[in-house]
Amino acid sequence: MIHLYIINGCPFCHKAELLLSSLKIKTKKITVNTIDKTKYKKLHGMNTFPQILYVEKNKKYKIGGLDELEYLISIVEIKKKFDFDYKTLIFFENNI
Repeated sequence: MIHLYIINGCPFCHKAELLLSSLKIKTKKITVNTIDKTKYKKLHGMNTFPQILYVEKNKKYKIGGLDELEYLISIVEIKKKFDFDYKTLIFFENNI
């Protein structure tokens, strides 16, 4: 499940919400009060919102913000389009 930390009125947060919803990805939305922004910035090691994490069995994996989410989706789309296997991806990851 994706945990999406947002601030009301944030256009980047809204766009991330719409993107995840359009992909039908199960999301838990957590609205952060302006007063608590600093707490969450320190907690997740991110300076901006939205803050997006993938959570599996109580372990959190940091995705990042909207840009990183869009990059991740692009990577997956390219992987699917060209049917790359993980060994190919790992090779390039280790050599770039």
